[in-house]
Amino acid sequence: MTVLKPLTDDSILHYGNKHRGKKLANVPASYLLFIYNEGYTMPALLKAYIVDNLEVLKKQDKDEKAQAKRDWRNQAR
Repeated sequence: MTVLKPLTDDSILHYGNKHRGKKLANVPASYLLFIYNEGYTMPALLKAYIVDNLEVLKKQDKDEKAQAKRDWRNQAR
């Protein structure tokens, strides 16, 4: 029997199209939260990674959105 190791930030995402091949640490938190919240079918290890890191991902998502807003404001000037 093969035992699979849990995913880490250094694990490569082998799911989806847009961010496939990236390390999980480099995948936007908003993407991971979206596929989780929308109930997309995903590998159990990916779902476990998201659940285990849910609070961190929520904070990163909030920070990403705030940065995008700052960037937008700076471009409008």
